[in-house]
Amino acid sequence: MNIMLTEKEVASVVKLAPFDRYKYFLKRVADTERMYTLINRSNEYALSEVEGYFFFSIWPFPEYALLSAVKEWSDYSPKEITLDEFEEDVINLIEQNNYLINVFSVDSKAGFVVNVKEFARDMGDELKKY
Repeated sequence: MNIMLTEKEVASVVKLAPFDRYKYFLKRVADTERMYTLINRSNEYALSEVEGYFFFSIWPFPEYALLSAVKEWSDYSPKEITLDEFEEDVINLIEQNNYLINVFSVDSKAGFVVNVKEFARDMGDELKKY
């Protein structure tokens, strides 16, 4: 399912507070069953680190991920992750490495940060609406 985002939608959503972007993320991922992260040419995920904690970043659409492909991530590009791939592969990577999930960061500023259990609960709650 390809959804075309308008410039107006992108501009208004990036201005939202982190928790509101998180709610938007959950709804849009439930709609499309896809999310996006950033990877480099070596297929390494774009991770950020703050005070010894590593963050796995995800966005609801590639357009938003591209907005964060700057500075140290300038050579990264969006990678689509289906909900099934996330459940089967990515969650294991996140859990094994004790990563936190940085949902929908904007302009190198953190998004809404959750652990795997919180994310799975919230995503499950959103999917039950469909």
